[in-house]
Amino acid sequence: MKRVLFIYYLLGGLLFLLPDWLNAQGNGNMVGIELTGKQEFGSNVVFDYRRSEIRNQLCIPPEVLCLSVGTQIHAISIPYKINIYDGSTLTQSLGNMRIALGECQSIPSYSYPYSYIEEGMATLYEGGDQLEVTLTNKMQFVTYNLSAPFTYNGGYLLVDLKTTTAVPITQNINISTNFHEYKSILNLRGQDGKQPYKNDMKPDLVLGVITSPGNAVPYIPLQFRESILGYAPVGGSSPKVDIQIANIGDQPLEVKGITGSENFALVNSKMVAVGSEEIIQFQFTPKNAGTREETVFLQTSAGKIEMNLSGTTYRQTPYNRVIKVSPENPLWEQLMNEEDRLQITELSIEGQVTEKDMSFASYEIPNLIRLDMSAAVSSDANVWFNEECWPQFEQLALPAGVKSIRIPQTATNLSKLIQPLGFEGLSGDYNQETQKESLPANLTTLIAFGLNSISVNSDAIQTIETVYVPENALDNWKNDYRWHDKNILPITDAVLHPDFGGNMLVRDEWVITMDNYPKGEIGINIKPDEGQVTASASLINKAPVQIKELNMSYKLNGRGTEYNEPLPDGLFVEKGIYSVFINENEEAALQSVSCDLKLQPQKWHFLSFPFDVERTAFVSAPENGSRQYVVRTYDGQSRADNGMHNDRNWKDETMKLKAGCGYILQTDDPEQYQNDDRYYKLSLRIEGADLVRDLMKTEAVSIPLEYYGSSYDDNKSWNLIGNPYLSFYDIRDIVFGSASIIVIWDGQGYIPLSIKDDSYSLRPLEAFFVQKPDGEEVITFKPEGRRINAESTVFYALRSISDTDRKVLNLRLSGETYTDRARIVINPSAQPGYDMNNDAVKWMSSNKEIPQFYTLGGEGKRYAINERPLGTGSVPVGLYVGQTGIYTFEKVEDEIWEQVCLLDKYENKQVDLCCDSYSFHADKGTVDDRFEIRFGIPTSNLPVTSTTSRVRTEGHTLHIEVGEKTEVTIYTASGIEKYRNRIEVGSTAIHLESGFYLVRINETTHKVIIH
Repeated sequence: MKRVLFIYYLLGGLLFLLPDWLNAQGNGNMVGIELTGKQEFGSNVVFDYRRSEIRNQLCIPPEVLCLSVGTQIHAISIPYKINIYDGSTLTQSLGNMRIALGECQSIPSYSYPYSYIEEGMATLYEGGDQLEVTLTNKMQFVTYNLSAPFTYNGGYLLVDLKTTTAVPITQNINISTNFHEYKSILNLRGQDGKQPYKNDMKPDLVLGVITSPGNAVPYIPLQFRESILGYAPVGGSSPKVDIQIANIGDQPLEVKGITGSENFALVNSKMVAVGSEEIIQFQFTPKNAGTREETVFLQTSAGKIEMNLSGTTYRQTPYNRVIKVSPENPLWEQLMNEEDRLQITELSIEGQVTEKDMSFASYEIPNLIRLDMSAAVSSDANVWFNEECWPQFEQLALPAGVKSIRIPQTATNLSKLIQPLGFEGLSGDYNQETQKESLPANLTTLIAFGLNSISVNSDAIQTIETVYVPENALDNWKNDYRWHDKNILPITDAVLHPDFGGNMLVRDEWVITMDNYPKGEIGINIKPDEGQVTASASLINKAPVQIKELNMSYKLNGRGTEYNEPLPDGLFVEKGIYSVFINENEEAALQSVSCDLKLQPQKWHFLSFPFDVERTAFVSAPENGSRQYVVRTYDGQSRADNGMHNDRNWKDETMKLKAGCGYILQTDDPEQYQNDDRYYKLSLRIEGADLVRDLMKTEAVSIPLEYYGSSYDDNKSWNLIGNPYLSFYDIRDIVFGSASIIVIWDGQGYIPLSIKDDSYSLRPLEAFFVQKPDGEEVITFKPEGRRINAESTVFYALRSISDTDRKVLNLRLSGETYTDRARIVINPSAQPGYDMNNDAVKWMSSNKEIPQFYTLGGEGKRYAINERPLGTGSVPVGLYVGQTGIYTFEKVEDEIWEQVCLLDKYENKQVDLCCDSYSFHADKGTVDDRFEIRFGIPTSNLPVTSTTSRVRTEGHTLHIEVGEKTEVTIYTASGIEKYRNRIEVGSTAIHLESGFYLVRINETTHKVIIH
């Protein structure tokens, strides 16, 4: 039994079923294949009784047809509509139709001077045109059953339609046929020897076919092959766009992926059963900025299908109010009952927008003057706004998918229009005085995201002065006679920012310069986009920006992985979200600043503000309910008197948080709060140019340090201070005499860092500890250290190459869930004992489950950073074990050491950490007499374990020592294999040229440099 597939033909809402041939005998499926556009254009491209002849010869590529070899074409159907004007009459069909089919194996060359291909064409219908002329002003279909089926062999299909009228008429009768401009289908119709061109009008038609048996046959109607995927940021992805694919064959169809582009992706592979349909999804995934309109090929088990996809990284900078809509969550449902709906003047809409959303915006938000839909996609090709809204519109950005818009003369304040992907036509009102079409006088600027110039009446665009287009579209616009006299410029980030006084929402990175700064007084709301860690605004080039209010947003999660999970390996995993503001502009002014904080509960947050904040300035959000929070300050004198671990060192702060000083803050966490509601929300606002003056400073910022005398050097003069900038800050640009140590909080405990040896960026608002050096009164932060993100952070970075006498050894202790670290610096110039400038004592964590790892000094101190001369080459190691279990010592990859031996006195074992890690069992408790680090040749008579391998260099010679027969491979830095051999027990010497090498010994890889 044959399966009959009914194809819904969009035109006029008709169900189109090819008639007579459905009863033909055969084994394949009988279907109608649409080669139609979106039924938006009509012309007498096929039938015209006023002309003696019209001929169209279509050349259709196999990737467009997607039909299997052996498919038989039995009929062709063409839509048409008859319009009769001025009292004319038509009682019978007057024309004839000739249909010929053929096939070629390649695209016709432009060497054909008169376009048409005659060789191999078979005439399969010749007779009357069969038009039903008594039915007018309504779309109809005429179907031509072929005299014999045409068997398709997999090449370029040629469809030749020739209509003739024996006696052309002069009456005003128009026979309109829809046409499309699908670029890969050629219409070889030529006149006067002109060459064929792809964008000619191609008439819509439907092929009645019987597919060949034993094949899967994919089918996507032509009008859905050209899909606008909309906006996506560079490195991100657009919303998923659904496209339906049918299998009209008699074998299962596999949809595999796409080829031909790195900027678009098929989200999901699919199996499509026989006679069924599935939804496949596409996304725009741009690698670089700009608009992309690309031909890609959907790969299936039945061959490839041509698709034309487009997307853009351009969008207007969103306004302060952003609403995401969808058919299930439309705009009216989100705003109809909102009390402040009448106060909205600027609105950005994202998502899938409909005509109802746009209508609601223009009718129900009466004070709306700036509407941005540049990151939305519309299913409606046209836009209709309430006529009463036009006089107040100042700026309008249309959604992708909108094809055209009429701008009335009443839009007297409209100065800028953003035209989206897929936009084709702009029109204005007809001016009775000038007898011409015209746009409003104030509309002087257009921004076009598409690559093709748009259709427009040249009279209408007399007011347009500047058009911003994608870089790769400049020639298209400049060469269009309608636009060639306009100022055609490339789109830049500056162009996409509103150039008016108002509120601007910064969700990514914005650099404000003399070229793009807003001219009026503005508010800047810096709020990272979903999925981003930072958003930033930077002021440079002496642009006189006048900022009425700067709003910053922070989500402080504590540090680790997910909520309350243990800290993983490394320094910490950043889960916070930060706003960043950098000012390098002496001409800029700021009146007020506000901060919105979301604080993870039951975590201590180390905070510092670059301005004074009264406790009364903090406002708790209503959703916090009865929850409370506490703020404490650090008492340096108590630390000096009572030592490090003393609860009396922390004091409640109830009055004022001083600029540059550090504080800790924690909130409680009642059980009734879940998910995002668990975060405690605080806001504060500081108003007045004098109070926020320091935020706009472009020079270095110094914070005074207090002296607190103590009998012990490691307890004196500790200050809790903070990052003085609303940005990330590279600690390598801190200056405080010869001192180098700071101590940060990582969410579980304290980590000492050296500004000489570490490349860490302080977070905005981050507080940290520093010990005042003798003879220094301030700590200074140079403005060069400001960063828009933490990407410069590389923990355990290599020290400066100028410190050739210092060697840094970083060690790590790992348990099942926690890690800790310690550092030894061998410096022949260092003095024995504690040196506050270079040494860091161990600050033990209050979390008793975390292992604590440190080295021991001769005076009994525990060191996290121990800078010392080599001395005897032996350094005692101590540790606190929080949980009984297996732990591992290892050397962190950094500098090359010839040998660093770890001695386990309990187990009577020794291992070279340059070659292996060392795992051991330990019971809960403190152990200070078990381990020892030894530099250079081992001083005990304990053998190096047999699994150990040792690598060292001497000039151009690499020495490898192994305890058993071992496979060795040496690679260059670029991955080229230089040496491979299985070496014997003992020492092997290998000569190498100067360079960087990776030496793989069994499963261990060593990095070496040959000088």
